[in-house]
Amino acid sequence: MFPSNESETIELFKLCTPHLGWSIISLQTAFPDAVIGNGNGGQLVVEFEYRAKNFKAHKHDPGGCDLIICYENDWPKAPIPVWEIRDQTAQYVKKINSLAANQITKVRNDAQAKAVELQSTVNHWKSKYETLHWDVYNDDVYYEEEEKKTIASVMIPSGLLVTAFLFVALMIEFSKSATDPPQETIYSGIPLLPILFVLTCVYWTIWETLNQIIKLKEERNEQA
Repeated sequence: MFPSNESETIELFKLCTPHLGWSIISLQTAFPDAVIGNGNGGQLVVEFEYRAKNFKAHKHDPGGCDLIICYENDWPKAPIPVWEIRDQTAQYVKKINSLAANQITKVRNDAQAKAVELQSTVNHWKSKYETLHWDVYNDDVYYEEEEKKTIASVMIPSGLLVTAFLFVALMIEFSKSATDPPQETIYSGIPLLPILFVLTCVYWTIWETLNQIIKLKEERNEQA
């Protein structure tokens, strides 16, 4: 991550130039190493070193360049200006870390807000579903009760009517057989008892069928 020699120092400087507003105009292996543009239209002749004191160790002429660019400035009393990359990169690292921390905090807060909003939406629709389900259940119960009332209001009077006709038929047959000789009536020749028997069977068949339908609906609702 950090340079360990002059070549790596140059590569690190190349990465820094877009952020500094500088540009490398020319680069060579002989002294001085490069000519750079300072962003204001001016040019500087620079020598790259890993450590500033390497400039002295390499016996370079201070009059041959304008600036020493190094990773580590270990030459406080250099005869020409020294620009330390390490200090600049440390500042950029702090800035990047600060921006990253702010971005992470923003993303976390946004995610928490979205989670709260989503949970609120889920709770809303859950409440809607439970209300609708309860309403449907109540409607089913209401209509089942209404069906029972309707069946009772129709079948019970019908049953009583069939029973009354059966009683009347029995009384007519009994009165005809009680006279000697048997009297002729308007019902003579009509098989009243078989007809009423059939009506009674039909009535009770319908009654039991409707009751079974109601029981099946109740069992279905209990299972649901």
